[in-house]
This record gives sequence, structure tokens and C-alpha cells, in this order.
Amino acid sequence: MNFSVKVVTLGPGNLDGLRNVLDMCAKVLAKNVAVKSGRPGYIPIGGQTFAAYDLSIDVQAQAG
Repeated sequence: MNFSVKVVTLGPGNLDGLRNVLDMCAKVLAKNVAVKSGRPGYIPIGGQTFAAYDLSIDVQAQAG
């Protein structure tokens, strides 16, 4: 299975916001999640633009 995950940070959609998003993405990678790809971006919420990072995560389902 493949999941599209958008990591969104609080704060402005500028370089500081992207640095915060990259820090959160590093924490996801530290959990040994199979991140296939990622790209920086922005997301408008309530009239404000927030920094975001789009991740593509692969997961294999197994019968227990």
C-alpha cells in the first residue's frame, strides 16, 4: 500500500517554516518508515499559507 502524507507546520510559509517541516520529516525518517519520495510545498488553510512537505510512504500488509 502507498500513502500520501502531508506534513504541515505551524508558522509562516517561509524558509523558517520549511526548516521546521524538514525537522519533523527527519523524525518520521528516524522511525524507519519506508519513505519513497518527498517534496517541499505549501498549503493554504483559512487564508494563510503554511509550509508543508509531501511524503510518499510504502507499507506492506501481512496476514497475522
